[in-house]
Amino acid sequence: MLRIEHITFQNHFRRGGVLVFLLWIFASQLVSQVSPPVIDRIEIEGNERTRTEYLERFIKMKAGSSVDSLLIENDLRRLRTLAGVGNVRASVFSFDTISVLRYHITERYTLLPVGDFGITEDNFWVGGGAMESNLTGRGIYVYGFYRYNGNHAFHMIYRDPYVLGSKWGSEIQIKRFPTLETTGDSIEILNLFFDVSAAVRYEFRYENDLLAGLSYREQSYRYRLASDEEIAKDPATERNSIVPFASWELSRLDYHDFYVSGWRNTMHAEMAIPVAGAEKLIFLFHEEFRFYTRLGKKGNFASRILLGFSNEDQTLFSPFIADSYYNFRGIGYRVAKGNAVGLINLEYRFTLYENKLGGIQSVIFSDTGFLAKSADLTETRMMRNTFHSFAGPGLRLIYKKAYNAVLSIDYGFNLQDLRHGGWVVGWGQYF
Repeated sequence: MLRIEHITFQNHFRRGGVLVFLLWIFASQLVSQVSPPVIDRIEIEGNERTRTEYLERFIKMKAGSSVDSLLIENDLRRLRTLAGVGNVRASVFSFDTISVLRYHITERYTLLPVGDFGITEDNFWVGGGAMESNLTGRGIYVYGFYRYNGNHAFHMIYRDPYVLGSKWGSEIQIKRFPTLETTGDSIEILNLFFDVSAAVRYEFRYENDLLAGLSYREQSYRYRLASDEEIAKDPATERNSIVPFASWELSRLDYHDFYVSGWRNTMHAEMAIPVAGAEKLIFLFHEEFRFYTRLGKKGNFASRILLGFSNEDQTLFSPFIADSYYNFRGIGYRVAKGNAVGLINLEYRFTLYENKLGGIQSVIFSDTGFLAKSADLTETRMMRNTFHSFAGPGLRLIYKKAYNAVLSIDYGFNLQDLRHGGWVVGWGQYF
């Protein structure tokens, strides 16, 4: 009896042990499914032109940490903002008790031609050049551009965002932008503008950086009556300046091919210290805010707001057109001077067709704003003389395999006088 009881007890113990063991296995599997795995190694594949160490600086997931889907999604977003990355996906897999997080990169071309031309009322221009947005596979940007609109203009940029892999960057620019302006009294004014600048950039964190630098700037203008052939130089308008400047940029953008969502804010300030010519110090400040949002699967809304002011006189070449031109489609690249500016640019982009190579978008746009003397803001004539509003349709022909490879074609109607308008054709999105 004792023996039988003992055997009976042992059998119950064995049956209970098997049950406990099975419950332990089930609980372990359940916990392993609930608890994210720990990443032992992070890999990047698919990049041929872009250096792996450059891509790694934008990845915040680290080996030894648990899988964090939000952190991985932010890594993917940061990588998608890079010029050399067309798309990226992440996957986690395990083998031999090792878990690996892999980012697979799809690259795109970054060496591209650039150009634009336009035909508006009494205004024609044509320009061309090239840009490289991922030189040496480290995000270095090189740009060269020439434009002819009755005069010769050029712009060159070299920008290294991370010198020797640090948080410090550098930038060099050379600009020459002469523009011809016709006033209401039949006098043509040739604005001469030449600027050489060097700057350093510091990244507090990704999408939060400060640019500070110094420019040497030459400004003057020449004038003539419309019936004359000679352009006389006016020594009183000559001004050479040393210009310290600073720009602070905050952003949070997300790209999915040619769709954009998020925002970017840029504040810029500068002070022109005369070394020859005029003696007045010139101060300038402007604020630019851009906002993008997806509307359904095929729609994309884009907006840009620019506000600024300066103490520069109307008779001098306005810093608000240091690039020489308005950003109005329909008015074209036409000069106007002033020391107060307010611009609102709106676009609704809708995809008509899309495949793996590219897409076609229709666009409806509106460009509205003013560029005036500060004193004009309190006068009723300001609206008549300095306010402009253009709107119209456009088309975007997009090639996905290259960075910002967008051919933009727009026709702008003057909402103040529908009889006037014009075509503007350019490379890339306007904003």
